[in-house]
Amino acid sequence: MAEGASPAKGEAQGESGARLPWLGPAVMVLILPVALLVGAWVVEARMNAVWRDLVEARYGRLTAEEWELVRLESICDQPEVRGEDFCSHFNLAELSQLASVLTGAGGVALLAFVAWAGGAARRDHHRLLGLFRLSLVLAALGLVGILLVQSGNLVLVLYLLEVVFIEGFHPFILFGIGLSGLVATLAVGAGVLSVFQPVKVSELAVAVTPEDEPVLWELAREVAREVGTEPPRTILLGAEPNCYVTEVPVSYPGGQSHGRLLYLSLLLLAMLERDELRAVLAHEFAHFQGEDTAFSRRFYPLYRGALQALGNAVGSLEENPRSIAVLPAIPVLGYAVAAFEVAAAERSRQRELVADRTAAQVAGPLAIATALVKVHLAGYVWPAYLRRLRQWNTQYLAARRRWEVATESGEDFSELAEIAETMNEPVPRMSAIT
Repeated sequence: MAEGASPAKGEAQGESGARLPWLGPAVMVLILPVALLVGAWVVEARMNAVWRDLVEARYGRLTAEEWELVRLESICDQPEVRGEDFCSHFNLAELSQLASVLTGAGGVALLAFVAWAGGAARRDHHRLLGLFRLSLVLAALGLVGILLVQSGNLVLVLYLLEVVFIEGFHPFILFGIGLSGLVATLAVGAGVLSVFQPVKVSELAVAVTPEDEPVLWELAREVAREVGTEPPRTILLGAEPNCYVTEVPVSYPGGQSHGRLLYLSLLLLAMLERDELRAVLAHEFAHFQGEDTAFSRRFYPLYRGALQALGNAVGSLEENPRSIAVLPAIPVLGYAVAAFEVAAAERSRQRELVADRTAAQVAGPLAIATALVKVHLAGYVWPAYLRRLRQWNTQYLAARRRWEVATESGEDFSELAEIAETMNEPVPRMSAIT
């Protein structure tokens, strides 16, 4: 029994005040920039070694002071030789080192900001939405820039290593690596852009009007008045053993809700006494009063966008290892999801306690206690009940088919008639499942 649109399901991920580990994500962010930095440094060192051999072959052995004067860092900085292939490759190696440092520092800075924002959101839940939105926007913009630079830098370092060590390169392989990085980067950006898409929720349920169920609607309005909030505009009745309220538009066979919605389980309606149902309604309407549904309506698109961007990054890397340039996106987005999921879960836990207190005030402590027991029990046995129902349905269909075959062939089907009679027995009740 929870606020229906809230995606925060990580309540067990840490106690309030606990810190999420940051060393592992930081290492993941730095793996590729450090590797590219080392690769570019190796290229630079190799070119300096080759250059020194050429100079010493012509002028004899150089002292340390003489070598400092003719190092490629000094020679290739001169305009008249800067365009030569040897110097252009050397300058590209230096540029690659700078790009590696900047992308590594940028990734760590993004991770540090997300960690700070997540901690601040846990300390002050009123800032959670704003900080999550800001973190996601900055992470998206920063990551797209970092990943694009890193994709180009990866191709550049591989090109330089090939040119310097084997005096040739593989253009199609390098093009494929660069293209894979670009596609993966665009996938990450597209995932973040999904925050602007409308939330789509659907239920296999039936909407009931005040004319259809006047007693239920009157009870809902009565409890809403006692809680001090507006009643729902739509009531859905479904089979799933759950009760929730939401302001997210919900599609159901025959229509779509607008505004406040209450979902009630037919199973729970059969199990709950009137006072227990009042307690459940008071608990759910307390989420309206505390603006929990409005919070979820704004939080869920951000959460979904971060998850989709993270999934796109992981999927790109799993499907095509050549898109390794997107590796830093995984720890940054993963940390953002974890940090704000924990913050939202802590807020949700506090709001659930407030809702329970409201339910106890409206219907009594005993009513909310027994209602919670029944709700959790129904959720526990529901999967077993569905399995039994599927087994019964399979047996019924098999027996019916055998009956039809026997009838058409004119065979004796007295035994099948006995089986059919057993199929007419009611589906096993929930109470029969242990």
